[in-house]
Amino acid sequence: MVAEEGVVLTLSPLDSARELRTIVRIVLTEVRDPRKLDGGEEFDPHLTVAYSNSAGQADETARRLNLLPKLPFPIIFDQLKLVSLGRDRRMYEWDEIGEVKLGA
Repeated sequence: MVAEEGVVLTLSPLDSARELRTIVRIVLTEVRDPRKLDGGEEFDPHLTVAYSNSAGQADETARRLNLLPKLPFPIIFDQLKLVSLGRDRRMYEWDEIGEVKLGA
């Protein structure tokens, strides 16, 4: 799907991704003021595959994306990285602050 600033893929099922996000937000409140956390409970987890740094027509991108088959594609998360995200030079940039290994 074409979003406001890029191309995103929806995730399904959402329960696991929402649960992971909730855990991350709880942990973040130990080191950051909860009022400064971006987003709210209405956030739908997604996977961003492309960003745009300029205005343009999204119609052609959306048309081509709709040609792709809607196949399940499993994604396994084995680590979680905390990053400091910024967009000071008209593009997203980040610095890794920490990492947590995930798994059974």
